Amino acid sequence: MVRYLYTLSLRLYRMLIGLSRPFSEKARHWTNGRRDLWSQLEKHEFDRPVWIHCSSLGEFEQGRPLIEAIKNHAPRQQVLLTFFSPSGYLIRKNYGHADVISYLPLDTPANARKFLKTVNPSLALFVKYDFWFNHMQVLSAREIPFVYVSLIMQPGHFLLRPVMRPLLHILARAQHLFTQDQATCDELKKHGISQVTVAGDNRIDRVLSMTEKPRSYPIIESLAKQRFTVILGSVWEADMEVVAPYLNDHLDQDHQYLIASHEVDDKALLKIEGFLSKKPVRFSGKMTREDNIILIDTIGDLAHLYQYADLAYIGGGFGKGIHSILEPAAIPLPIIFGPNYHKFREARDLIQKGGAVSVKTPADFEKAVNFFRDAGNYQIATREVGEYMNGNKG
Repeated sequence: MVRYLYTLSLRLYRMLIGLSRPFSEKARHWTNGRRDLWSQLEKHEFDRPVWIHCSSLGEFEQGRPLIEAIKNHAPRQQVLLTFFSPSGYLIRKNYGHADVISYLPLDTPANARKFLKTVNPSLALFVKYDFWFNHMQVLSAREIPFVYVSLIMQPGHFLLRPVMRPLLHILARAQHLFTQDQATCDELKKHGISQVTVAGDNRIDRVLSMTEKPRSYPIIESLAKQRFTVILGSVWEADMEVVAPYLNDHLDQDHQYLIASHEVDDKALLKIEGFLSKKPVRFSGKMTREDNIILIDTIGDLAHLYQYADLAYIGGGFGKGIHSILEPAAIPLPIIFGPNYHKFREARDLIQKGGAVSVKTPADFEKAVNFFRDAGNYQIATREVGEYMNGNKG
């Protein structure tokens, strides 16, 4: 009955996606991307690929080190990479280390049978927590091993409820489950799943590897050496309401701000500019040594710019949840973010260790900045962040 209701809920989800197509670009990408899915898959000659599935872009970054390790170890091994979300597929559809990149068909029993018959993988790797039970059921029936990597379950996770036991039994057929933390490992073992190992978060491996060969930005580097530099990553309007008062009060030549909007279209950038009493220079434009407030209007540079900062503020915490704090943590930097951080283990851990602070008001933000500007507090924070990152490599 539980499996039937699960499949029914997915069919309802597909219907709702279809109804929202006229109003949602993401819904249009979701349906259009799957329209020719079968004919696209059938064009390829699959040779027992390793199938790696990621829900979206964040999960891809967790699976990426594993994909690249597979290709380095066995260059001829075919790799199939699938995404559930357009935000992952559209950005990484040309990723060079995968032989075939595709959307995953909706997880119905018929789709699962057809998909696995078509691609015939030798191994399936699911990243983090995309639980597609019909695909897992067919994998098990075909005796194809499947593994979860970077798995994490928050307290009260739906799969751990008694009514969900039939679905948990399907997960229990996994060859192995590699978890991000000890708590997830303990919880699974408590429910009778013993093939579990704590292996950390593969995203940490990825961001740490990026610090080994960062891009160089000479003007930013020169300015940062002379000024206290705060980088604001992936901020929204709600974030600017909290940080802008401090920024506007400290626009002197002793301070420098690098501001990256979560969205980089001109409309979003103009909204960010509207919070500032001094017009910023655009990162893609001509910067001078007099510019101390720079608006990042490009994609792909933010992760490399953290190396020049003294302190990072990460946006999203006044919406659905904070964006990734791992890039600044890899430097390592002290980190500030908004109140909606609780579903992110690394954020909770770094607050506990003194490497991060959550804020709700402009006064909170100013207090947090002043706290980390203290040399003693700064030294402790960077040490704790660095030890946390190195201790959780996967």
